[in-house]
Amino acid sequence: MTMLELITYCWHSIKVKRRLMGYSLLCLIAMTCSVLLPYLTGVVINLLVGRSCDSTVFIGLCILLAVVYCVQAVCYYLSSLLYTYIEADSSYQIERGATSHIQHLPVTFYMDFDPGYWRRRLDDDSNGLAMWFMSAVTGILEHGCLLLIMLAVLCSISQTLFFASLVLAVASTIVVAAFKMSLHDASSKFVQKMSNYSSVALRQLLLAEFIRRNSLFRNSLSRLDDAFLDVRETMYESNRVGARASLAYELVVGLSTSAVVLVAALEVANGRMEPGYVATAVGYFGSIAASVQALFGAFGKDLQGAKVHYERMNELEKLDEEPVGTGTVRSVPTIELSEVSQRWPGEDAYTLQGVNAHFARGLVYGITGTNGSGKTTLLRTMAGELRGTVDGEVVIGGEQLGDLDQYELRKSTIGFVDQHPTIVSGTLWENLTLLCGTDVEEARVISLAEDVGLQKVLRNPDGMQLALDDTHPALSGGEQQKVSIVRAMLKSPEVLLLDEPSSALDAESRAALASVLKRDKANRITIVVTHDDELLDVCDKVIRL
Repeated sequence: MTMLELITYCWHSIKVKRRLMGYSLLCLIAMTCSVLLPYLTGVVINLLVGRSCDSTVFIGLCILLAVVYCVQAVCYYLSSLLYTYIEADSSYQIERGATSHIQHLPVTFYMDFDPGYWRRRLDDDSNGLAMWFMSAVTGILEHGCLLLIMLAVLCSISQTLFFASLVLAVASTIVVAAFKMSLHDASSKFVQKMSNYSSVALRQLLLAEFIRRNSLFRNSLSRLDDAFLDVRETMYESNRVGARASLAYELVVGLSTSAVVLVAALEVANGRMEPGYVATAVGYFGSIAASVQALFGAFGKDLQGAKVHYERMNELEKLDEEPVGTGTVRSVPTIELSEVSQRWPGEDAYTLQGVNAHFARGLVYGITGTNGSGKTTLLRTMAGELRGTVDGEVVIGGEQLGDLDQYELRKSTIGFVDQHPTIVSGTLWENLTLLCGTDVEEARVISLAEDVGLQKVLRNPDGMQLALDDTHPALSGGEQQKVSIVRAMLKSPEVLLLDEPSSALDAESRAALASVLKRDKANRITIVVTHDDELLDVCDKVIRL
């Protein structure tokens, strides 16, 4: 990985380039003020020492000093405001792109998927890259220009001072380079371990109810302790290497500061420099040290950390997204399965093996069988979710499933009711109409909701504006299942796939669902995975796996 690749990657995350240019210009003006202030101070001191100071000139210089200070303060203020917008937007764009990429990865990626780990990893990497780009790369322009100007002014004042400052820059570079690889390795290990720890910590919170119910407090804390001890060692090692680099750098700066003061004093004593420029030299030296630290921080510890973040992002982006077909189907009168089998990579046993089936519009099909027989897998196969793990032939509406755009198929043609429904943060109306858009008639939504037994929910004081939350949805398990059923049926799908849709329903609600499935079967293929005899009774055909 080259420095140019890293900069280019971060540059593309900046959507409003004009804002970045404005930020850089403000910082450059502020840095220019930093150059002027010590120089003007030195001129003022020289006038005072010379004892022939014109009061008008002296007052004018003092006013100029005040103006420069004010300009510098305003520039820092405005640049700090812009920084917040640019850094936040850049970080979001990086995380947004990575999230979208993850959502399009093959189903095999999700076999061991840990949301907590990936949430922390994306947050760390996106923020780390955005902050490095803002503070380091833009700093290269600002501090680089500042360094050149100050060195040029020092050279005009005293060539000896110029060379002393140059030695400082070279010494700092050598110090940073000496720690480059160790900083990278330590930072990489710490970032990885910290993501693992955050994942474990998040799991203990997500499982809080389960832990309380089963009094697993000791077990939970033990897992947290193990994860912390693991990350603590890498944290210490990373800080130790960083502290050593900082110590070495500070020692170089301290010794160089003493050398500059000594050289300046000798120059004045030998009559080669006016006394006022001692203050200029010392002031410039502080700025030069800060600029060198900022510049080589960008190429030192900060760069190594940014490289780790970029390598992890690049590692994710190199994962191939799930292949997507180009075909679509207008109508699905039949679905044909021929010798369909499914097996996960690395597994010897088949989840589904040698299934042959025919499904036709206007009929309700029941799929039943023992646990682990592949019932849910069969539904997911027909929905195109398991691409890359399925053998055999699946033909939907006369088209090979592998040739179809599986995302468009699930969006417009197939409705899927999960056994464990998902409630999203929003209103009851937004949850019910999530898959069909906002142009659906309210009367139809209410009618279908009442048909499946949601009358009690509809009678709440807020009606359709009832606020639901994805973690505490304010609905019972059965009510969540009904919302999921209405949500899928409002799409008017050509194919309706239901996975244990009555598992959380009471007897009355199961009867209502059976009635709705039987009533609305004419214009679609309906396939129900269930162990419920009441639902199996309304099925025109039952397939046992």
